[in-house]
Amino acid sequence: MACENLTLGRLFPCKSVGGIKEIYFINYDEDLFADAISNLNATTDVIEDLTTPVSLWKYEVVGGQSFDEANNTTATSTSWTSTGTIVLENQDAPTRKQLAIMAKSRLHVVTLDYNGDYKIYGLQHGCDVAVNSVSGSVMGDGNSFNLTITSNETSPAHFIDSTAISDSGSDAFDIQ
Repeated sequence: MACENLTLGRLFPCKSVGGIKEIYFINYDEDLFADAISNLNATTDVIEDLTTPVSLWKYEVVGGQSFDEANNTTATSTSWTSTGTIVLENQDAPTRKQLAIMAKSRLHVVTLDYNGDYKIYGLQHGCDVAVNSVSGSVMGDGNSFNLTITSNETSPAHFIDSTAISDSGSDAFDIQ
């Protein structure tokens, strides 16, 4: 891999907020990486479109959801490890069934944060999902599925142009 030179500086940005508003799961497709990379905006490195549309399975969340990326750099290599912590409130049988499928699968994961930005994790190698069921000890405690999502990639998660995502069935990323 050839070394690259910096091409842009950064002014202090406007204030923003943290947290994940929505999370979407995509069944792993080894061709999605090549398709997405071929549709990157050369200037911004944002995925603008896909040649073949994919289905996103939407899970609404509230509260303290997060996704963190850590850069792992040595003298000879660099990679990114992403870790998401997601709580799905109120256990139910249909969700339990889907989460059991997720735990056995490799997935791509898209998040929408409270700043309106979409990012895709596990684009090249997919994500693993570990599922824990939590039932509190008293009535006021939570009853939830707690997900830990991890991926190891050669680059950080890519942003996706919001115009490529839709629930109308006509865009590259089609919300189900």
